[in-house]
Amino acid sequence: MRIRNLMTLLCMATALAGQPVDLVSAQTAKIDQRSINFHNDAKKALEKNDLRAAQIQLRNAVRQDPNNLDARYDLGIVNMRLGDLPSAEKDLQQAMQSGFNPDKVMPDYATTLLLQRKFDKVLSELKTSPDLSKQTQARIAALRGAAHLGLGQPAEGERELRESLAIMPTVDAHLALSRVAAAKRDRDEAIAQATKAIEVDPKSADAHVLRGEQRRATNDLAAARADFDKAVELSPRHVGALLSRADLAVAQARFADVEADSDAVLQIAPRNPHAQYYRALVLATKGESQKAADVMQGIQTFTQTYLPALYLSGALNFNLNRPQQAETELTQVIAARPGHVAARRLLATIYLRRNEAEKALQTLTPVREIGANDVQMLSLLGEAYMKLRRFDDATQVLEQAAKIDPNNRSVLANLGASQLQSGDREEGFQHLEQALAKDPNLTGASNLLVFSLIRQRDFAKARQIAEDLRARTKDNPMPEFYLGVLAMAEGKGADAEKSFRRAMEISPTFRLAAAQLANMKIQEGKFDDASQIYEKQLQASPRDSDTMISLADLEIRRNRLDRAQQWLEKAVSVDERAFNPRFILAELLLSRNDLQKAIAAGRDLLNLAPQDPRAIELMGRIHFANKDPANAATMFKRAASLNPSAANVHHRLGQALLASNDEAGARIAFEEAIRAQPDFQPAWTDRIRLEAQKVGGPAALQVAEKLRQQYPDAMPGDLVVGDLQMAFNRLPEARTAYEAALQKGPSSDAVNRLFVIRLRSGEPAEQAVAFVKDWLNRYPQDTGVRFQLSSYYIENGRLAEAITETELLTKREPNNPLMLNNLAWLYAEKKDPRALELAERAHRLASEEPAIMDTYGWILFNGGKREQGIDLLRKAAQGAPREGQIQYHYAAALAEIGQRDEAKQILRDVLGTRRLFVGRDEAVRLLQRLE
Repeated sequence: MRIRNLMTLLCMATALAGQPVDLVSAQTAKIDQRSINFHNDAKKALEKNDLRAAQIQLRNAVRQDPNNLDARYDLGIVNMRLGDLPSAEKDLQQAMQSGFNPDKVMPDYATTLLLQRKFDKVLSELKTSPDLSKQTQARIAALRGAAHLGLGQPAEGERELRESLAIMPTVDAHLALSRVAAAKRDRDEAIAQATKAIEVDPKSADAHVLRGEQRRATNDLAAARADFDKAVELSPRHVGALLSRADLAVAQARFADVEADSDAVLQIAPRNPHAQYYRALVLATKGESQKAADVMQGIQTFTQTYLPALYLSGALNFNLNRPQQAETELTQVIAARPGHVAARRLLATIYLRRNEAEKALQTLTPVREIGANDVQMLSLLGEAYMKLRRFDDATQVLEQAAKIDPNNRSVLANLGASQLQSGDREEGFQHLEQALAKDPNLTGASNLLVFSLIRQRDFAKARQIAEDLRARTKDNPMPEFYLGVLAMAEGKGADAEKSFRRAMEISPTFRLAAAQLANMKIQEGKFDDASQIYEKQLQASPRDSDTMISLADLEIRRNRLDRAQQWLEKAVSVDERAFNPRFILAELLLSRNDLQKAIAAGRDLLNLAPQDPRAIELMGRIHFANKDPANAATMFKRAASLNPSAANVHHRLGQALLASNDEAGARIAFEEAIRAQPDFQPAWTDRIRLEAQKVGGPAALQVAEKLRQQYPDAMPGDLVVGDLQMAFNRLPEARTAYEAALQKGPSSDAVNRLFVIRLRSGEPAEQAVAFVKDWLNRYPQDTGVRFQLSSYYIENGRLAEAITETELLTKREPNNPLMLNNLAWLYAEKKDPRALELAERAHRLASEEPAIMDTYGWILFNGGKREQGIDLLRKAAQGAPREGQIQYHYAAALAEIGQRDEAKQILRDVLGTRRLFVGRDEAVRLLQRLE
């Protein structure tokens, strides 16, 4: 896979780092005085930001005396900033070959090559060397990684990036690797890299947002929420984090949280259309349709371009009895997204109210397969059939609904559902209660009634109905399930578990209770317990494909991908028309880079659902991974036409167009993504990368400033401009940009970068640490920043202070295996016996993570449990063959038990890479003793 966007990122954020704003001082010895004078004139021109005049004077200086290497180097930098890359390459190459400071010139020379796509030349001419500074070694390794990626060699590129990190960890490199992994659908690796970025810089709100997005993509909503919470905690005015959290809250129907976050955004950016939309959505959920419609009136232009807003407007007009307006808007939604089941439901309801049953049937039929599990849609379809007196068809549809909800057999319950959906709550509740009075086992009616009351937080009435149902239906598991859901809504986890288990005792095949209970165990980190619940459920229902999907999801969480694939393939085999298992299987195959199988699975999915934008977008990703950007772009265009407001689809379209050498199209696509979602950081980054790659850093800065002015409320604009200024080593300008971001709201990203600036500008380390501590005093819940502080203490040997900070972290995140692992390691270093228990807890939560196996195994081995310890150390070493500390621990254990030859070979391999790692000195001494 050719990852061009990452190459450009490295050119900007790594290779350009260290470029001087002012010219270097000219040499004073053995250099012609007239050449020195020209050089000084160039410095004066640059002070006025007159690059052209500086270029002329520098050419004069070099022409006057070719040995003036300072002028030669500065001429190369000025040419680079002016976009004259061939000249820049020539000047910097001559400076390098003539003996100019390699720490300065080598990365800049590599930049000119990368920007000209001379990837082979980077690899052939630039090598890391112990004679270079560590910073330069790290930068050269990163630049070589960028060159490999530019050549379509992702494995080699990632290797070089990881070697760069081994020399000197950076947030940008980890986030780059996270985005590379995300592009390959390797969600676990994407999350791991984002986590490492947070470890390097715990105050990075962007890192938390990126990890949250990846966790949400894996349906780990609780963890995603935690990351968004952390991002907002670090940066309360971070518009992107607030909107991401609000969007997640919408998906979870947590409308109080949606209201809080949208209000926070509106305080920062009162005209932000996404926040206005969320405000209207919250009002709609409160039944205040007119107020919501008034809000939507103020964002009409946005509404026409953002599909969820257009749908909401249609729904509001529906509730306000404006059927003509609702029909127009809902028709537009369906035209843009034919698979929009909710819009078709409302439009069909309008037609049914007009007694236009044929139109209702025509509206619902195209999504019958997509909405095969949508009881409400099936109820409307059944009503349409009944109005047309097609009773056989009505019976078939209602039987299909009964398979989803076995007791939902009543036309009266469907009528109540329709009335609730349309906002006629009083009459809807009346019909549902009438249905239950006639048949207490009518599950569809009780579901709608109880869950509607829970959503309205009328817990007392919901409990009354559930307990009344329990008294009247002794062998029905639904009342216990209702009580469990109610207990969860009230925050009573223990009571919820009891109710779910009672429901499962009543009916072993009752999947809803099993799924809720398993999810509770997953949230507690008890994966084995969750697996047992699902497998017991499958024993009762051997062909339950949904339970197989749940088991696959659980195995993916545990990074046991072979088992996950087996469960998904089994789920596909038991249901030849099921969409979900096929979609998840195709994504898993893509993430595993099994492209031929992924292509076959994607085609199978498209045959099943040819108009589903999810299937189309996924097929685009598969084509892109298969180095077929032309077909990928075709798919992304189709997906974007079905969902024009999807920023991520426009972004992927830009990446595919760029890979197809359609730079103009890529620019448009990236800007469409930003227009759709101004806080969408990846689109900002790739848009600027494109300009840096094709034109140069100064041009990229101009584009960034333009976009920043166009979207003044979008915090990524300040951060991108600050990053570019940092890349040019313009620390004061970068600091100004990051402080502008902080003025829009607390931003851990901005604080993280300001911390780096303070250190790079020579500020005393303790003063920079005081800056971090002051932040933590104001935002004590900011675990990301606290993690950074603890990491700083560890790196500087201040273990007692690191322990204090890490203990606070584990109190706030008691089930975070990485936090537990770090504290176990710190305790072990201090010979604290608590290390073993913590390492064991971390291992239970993440048993396949090599770093965690290493810590636990090392503690066990040194504590006398050698057989168990060395087994874990062996697994850790196999899982992380390039991690020096893990390899050293395994080698040390082997040496201790007498396997000296194998230990020596491992030590020779790991020390021969010249990568830095904790314990390297001890590894060297051990090898010397063994030899």
